[in-house]
Amino acid sequence: VYGFAKQSGGDVRISSKEGRGTTVDLFLPVAGEAESEAAAPTTQEEPKRGSGRVLLVEDNPELREMASDMLMALGYEVAATDSGGSALALLETSTPFDVVLTDIMLPGGMHGTDLALEISKKHPNIRIILTSGYDPNALKRDGLEAFQFIPKPFRMKDLSRALTQAIER
Repeated sequence: VYGFAKQSGGDVRISSKEGRGTTVDLFLPVAGEAESEAAAPTTQEEPKRGSGRVLLVEDNPELREMASDMLMALGYEVAATDSGGSALALLETSTPFDVVLTDIMLPGGMHGTDLALEISKKHPNIRIILTSGYDPNALKRDGLEAFQFIPKPFRMKDLSRALTQAIER
């Protein structure tokens, strides 16, 4: 929630009082007026189909399944796991991958950024895409701007574009 609020130009305030509970105030900027259907473009950008092997690293089972389905619908072969450690094990024991798509916030002591750095050392030919619902500017602050980033939630066409850019690099 904090990441979403900040990314949207808003803020979050949390106050807690013993015996009374916790209050969370979410402040979001005023949205502009919705575009009318008549003003909406009549042609939608079709997601580009691709090919190759993608290692998906996502700890949330529902998001992992949704992203796997999207990747397969785009034509990619997918292996999915829920932690950095298991991702590294798959990279050592499995058929080579073209791209690793990893969430930044992972359990088990190895975040997606740690995983990305480790992969880039051991497997420099594998492209890495980081994803998160948190502020993407954190990558710049942490010196990780060399990695591609796609914000959550992402649409299939955004995922397709990110994969195409990563593979064509």
